[in-house]
Amino acid sequence: MFEYQGEELLRGFPRLKRSVLNWSLWLLARDGLIGKIKARVNSKLSTLYGCHDAISSLKEKLTAEKDDLMPSAEPA
Repeated sequence: MFEYQGEELLRGFPRLKRSVLNWSLWLLARDGLIGKIKARVNSKLSTLYGCHDAISSLKEKLTAEKDDLMPSAEPA
């Protein structure tokens, strides 16, 4: 998983411009070659890119956390 405007991927390609990397991620996601999701990272909404399996796993984890935070709807 890589964050849009993130530093971790740029460290791997030090000569690559940030804008080129961001457009590349966007195009790969647009063409369905990688996945894209918006999620909270360190309390801020971020766009994340990654393989489809990683995106699916993150969605499941976020759904499970959300369900844990929601009060039970059982009648009293």
